[in-house]
Amino acid sequence: MSHYGVTGVAPSAGRNWLAAVLLCTLSALCHGDTVTLLSTEYPPYSGRTLPQEGIATAITVAAFQRAGHKVVIQYRPWARAIHEVREGSSDGIVGVWHSREREAFLAYSQPLLDNEIGFYARANHRQDVRDLSKLKALTIGVVRGYLNPPNFEAAQLRTEEAIDDEANLLKLAAGRVDLVLIDKGVASYLLHYRLNKVRPRLVWLEPSVYRLPLYIGLSRRSPGWEKRLADFNAGLDALHKDGSLERLRHTLAY
Repeated sequence: MSHYGVTGVAPSAGRNWLAAVLLCTLSALCHGDTVTLLSTEYPPYSGRTLPQEGIATAITVAAFQRAGHKVVIQYRPWARAIHEVREGSSDGIVGVWHSREREAFLAYSQPLLDNEIGFYARANHRQDVRDLSKLKALTIGVVRGYLNPPNFEAAQLRTEEAIDDEANLLKLAAGRVDLVLIDKGVASYLLHYRLNKVRPRLVWLEPSVYRLPLYIGLSRRSPGWEKRLADFNAGLDALHKDGSLERLRHTLAY
């Protein structure tokens, strides 16, 4: 009679093997998983060459790490990123604004920070932007795939799309559009670091149009999104409570 069980493994070896399997399983549960998120070049909030890939990315990674999750960031043009996360080919997206339409495929986190959205103009062609309804004769540069503030959409202004904010600012400087709708922080970063030659020719116009909270959105088609969302929100809350979030913002000069 064999001294091995039906699997052909010695009893002591079988116990060791079972213990190893249980240990691996528990380790995987305790250490979380790898979360693959899409992003776009949106400095100072996100970008490949930024310190910690930008403040929004840094907050996202730190919050997930509190729950033991690793984060992989992949960069796409914004419209493509939205399409891919809608199709469920990625776990989610970093730095997204809220809309009811997007709720159909995105589960939103607690907000990371706020964006101040408004207009840039040419310094020699300033506009009074206090009443949006009076801007109907102008062409306004927007980014393909971005949400626009609700009061801007309600004004039904004439817009022209570009692939990103940098392209829009260059079009503005060249006189191809009259205004650009853009986040104030993004414009300031681009004009300081990438578009210094046109910087003296462009100005921010007060008042701003809208403040929009920035979130991460997890794809509702990605298995386990409910737990990841709960883990992320708990991690973000911990960053708030122990001061880590404020230190991140200070370190990254936000």
